[in-house]
Amino acid sequence: MGRSKEYLAVRYDPGTSDRVDELRGYVGDVHMNGRLSAEDVSRSDVMRAVIRFGLEVFERRAAAHVAETQTGVTANR
Repeated sequence: MGRSKEYLAVRYDPGTSDRVDELRGYVGDVHMNGRLSAEDVSRSDVMRAVIRFGLEVFERRAAAHVAETQTGVTANR
């Protein structure tokens, strides 16, 4: 794409922004190594962490699905 950063826009379901805000302290402590307080963590910071985590989960599930499809054996989830 030629850009150093790519952008993604999403619409939240009702209540999602509150759930994202609740994770600000955790993201500042764990995913930013305590460098930022909850007040300094943006919703974008939280969403980046959620997307990275979600991608890891979905990639593992996709790999298991491919393995199941190729072998006919169901993996434990």
